[in-house]
Amino acid sequence: MKKQKPDDYARLLHIKDAIEGIQRFIEGYNLDTFIADEKTFLATVKEIEIIGEAAYHLSDTLKKQYSDIPWQQIESMRHKLVHDYYDIDKKVAWLVATNFTPQLKIEVGRIIEDLDNN
Repeated sequence: MKKQKPDDYARLLHIKDAIEGIQRFIEGYNLDTFIADEKTFLATVKEIEIIGEAAYHLSDTLKKQYSDIPWQQIESMRHKLVHDYYDIDKKVAWLVATNFTPQLKIEVGRIIEDLDNN
């Protein structure tokens, strides 16, 4: 029997969970310790990939409804990490993890709450 693909709600939970994973991985780190710790770097990159993949599969309807979120940039980051894996800038990964994902977590939480209330 074929597995059913996750719906928008499940994908949003995947994004939230991936952000929480990033936050756990980098807790207590700074840029230098992040760059020096290959396992943490690679785990963080994997979570960023998951965020991008989940975003890619969200419905166009949801993306249009919440167009203030830069869905295309999120998807592009995932494509860059997967296809240009040999050229990942660790500083960019750090900036995404520390500067972008906290706000995304708030915004995704808002969408989840909206869906819960409807």
